[in-house]
Amino acid sequence: MNRRTLTKDEFNEIKELAEELAYSPTKADGASACRKLEFKIAMLRGKLIGDFNNCLGKMAAYAKSASGQVRDKSRWIDAMEEKLYVLESMLEGDRQ
Repeated sequence: MNRRTLTKDEFNEIKELAEELAYSPTKADGASACRKLEFKIAMLRGKLIGDFNNCLGKMAAYAKSASGQVRDKSRWIDAMEEKLYVLESMLEGDRQ
């Protein structure tokens, strides 16, 4: 099986879920976005090249850490956004 990068649509869906999770005011409010994000990543995991799998996992962990009323929320959000930037820079069709 050929491994690939993310498509723009996949990236946008993942980004939206990660931001919803990270900015949720409580862990309970972010639970639905968390489940959807984890499911989406699990569905893609075997299809993507290794760099994407690693970056997606770290980005999701940062989004989870930022959800709710947590210490250093802005630091977790910055870390999540950095991983999203890296993912976006490697999107399918953007690499020549």
